[in-house]
Amino acid sequence: MSYLKLIVTATQRVCEVRESVVRLGRDPTSTITFAGDEGRVVSAHHAQLRHDADGWRLIDLGSRNGTYLNGIRVSGEAPIKLGDQFSLGETGLKLSVAAVAEALGETMVELFPQELRQRLAIPYSQQPSAVSPALQLLR
Repeated sequence: MSYLKLIVTATQRVCEVRESVVRLGRDPTSTITFAGDEGRVVSAHHAQLRHDADGWRLIDLGSRNGTYLNGIRVSGEAPIKLGDQFSLGETGLKLSVAAVAEALGETMVELFPQELRQRLAIPYSQQPSAVSPALQLLR
């Protein structure tokens, strides 16, 4: 599963996405929508972020005000990476790429040994008194 974290620079709004295709625009069906002051120069179907084997790409969808990556207008599509900044319109909304991952890592629960996961699922009051040395640290 792909992952991308964007931050709207003016408001510090955080947008996290886990889809391989992310649509940006004023249209309410967009993955990330912009309205009010945020959306004043944003088209209904402004841009798209797409993840594939080569990483993330920014694609302008023929928007009226254009899409800019690090200050340069995107013609067609352009690869994006951590630290990049793009805007929807030359003077419009700016977003920073705060995190990029090809796949999310395992969570701590997934990393626990099976015995520990089973112990944590049993209420403390019902746990047997004889436990392995590693589990005694949790009591």
